[in-house]
Amino acid sequence: MAAKKIPIKGKRNILITSALPYVNNVPHLGNIIGCVLSADVFARYCRLRGYNVLYICGTDEYGTTTETKVLEENSTPRQICDKYHAIHKEVYEWFNISFDTFGRTSTPQQTEICQAIFKKILENNWISENSMHQVCQTAPHIRDTNHLFLELPLLKDKLLFINKMSVAGSWSQNAIQITNGRLKKGLKSRCITRDLKWGVPVPLERFSNKMMFPSTLLGTGENWTLMKTISVTEYLNYETGKFSKSKGIGVFGNDAKDTNIAVEVKLKQGLKIRMSISSEGNGYLQVLEQLNLPPDTPILLENGDIDRVSRPWEILPVGHKFGTPAPLFKELKDEEVEFFREKFAGSQADRIVRAEAEAEKIAEKLKKTKVSDSSGKKQWPVKPATESKAKANAETEISITRLDICVGLTTSVQKHPDADSLYIEDSNHIYCSSNSFKKWLNGHEYVILVEIVVMVLDGG
Repeated sequence: MAAKKIPIKGKRNILITSALPYVNNVPHLGNIIGCVLSADVFARYCRLRGYNVLYICGTDEYGTTTETKVLEENSTPRQICDKYHAIHKEVYEWFNISFDTFGRTSTPQQTEICQAIFKKILENNWISENSMHQVCQTAPHIRDTNHLFLELPLLKDKLLFINKMSVAGSWSQNAIQITNGRLKKGLKSRCITRDLKWGVPVPLERFSNKMMFPSTLLGTGENWTLMKTISVTEYLNYETGKFSKSKGIGVFGNDAKDTNIAVEVKLKQGLKIRMSISSEGNGYLQVLEQLNLPPDTPILLENGDIDRVSRPWEILPVGHKFGTPAPLFKELKDEEVEFFREKFAGSQADRIVRAEAEAEKIAEKLKKTKVSDSSGKKQWPVKPATESKAKANAETEISITRLDICVGLTTSVQKHPDADSLYIEDSNHIYCSSNSFKKWLNGHEYVILVEIVVMVLDGG
């Protein structure tokens, strides 16, 4: 288990966070590009500088979106959270996102901290009670319900730190304009409780049947580490709309894995969309690649090292060997791009419908395929020779006596460009001990394999 990361006196200590994704679906490329990718790049940069970095994130497992997903999948909140937390973690690991900690909000520690913040805000008189209309029940009707509100207008003077921090933290104009726009409209009291069954319970007896979402550190009056720099982005567009987890729109993490495109290609494209890399930093990383040095080579970007990167003979040890020149990324051809565009068109629900339709077509073809056993029984009558050759070929009988079953090893495979369920195998990458199979392979450059393969192992 990795040691805890704590602030180190005398070092530059940096806390990096990403927006917590809801557990209402698989994370899509919009989540990755808009939230975690830029933070990951900054975390890696800081580690190369030798800073003490803690990069944290996790799944947001409370709220209406979770309970809606529970109804959709006929499950329980805990089962939904466990399922999608594991999926999120797996996707981010596949993208090599370098979290120091990827946690979740449904832990006892989260509840303890959240309730402590609430009690402190309540003690400081920043919370009020009010009633509001709410639509509820299966047969919708409106009823009044009491809730607790965070009095943001009373905290306005505490937000003056934004003016200083937006300059010191080099906020983007987009972030500054959005923040100032909210402040100019005037802050309003914000409801921080919900009539939900899943969440952090309100630590007040009269509201113990509600869940709370307090969202301020300033109101506690305690010495919290406040935000210095924020990186923001707009929605990532997909086809004619926006990426959306709740609507199933976009290319999702599991889809990206299935393309067999190297993760570095996706991250490079994401960086191109998300941010501009400085020429110094970009050149630094490229030199490490070209000189066959690992990305974590301890060359600090200070004390003149940036300039030294352009003079590698001052960095490389005696006897160092360069790597073999090779393309960094596989080129995506136009036909491959079009294939993926069609494959991921529409929503997740649309893709399921298309997959089911394709499965039905394959099932119909299998029904028309005629099979006989080795004894010759259950033979279908052979069509008269007078029928067309094309029709006879289309209904050629298959007998298991023609099968030569063996165990082999395949080392390279790629998707069939015209089908979702087929793979193309280079015959030079198939190894099998069967002599008859070897002879057959010699006459075929490529072999088409079905996606689901059943292997029969004969003890003899």
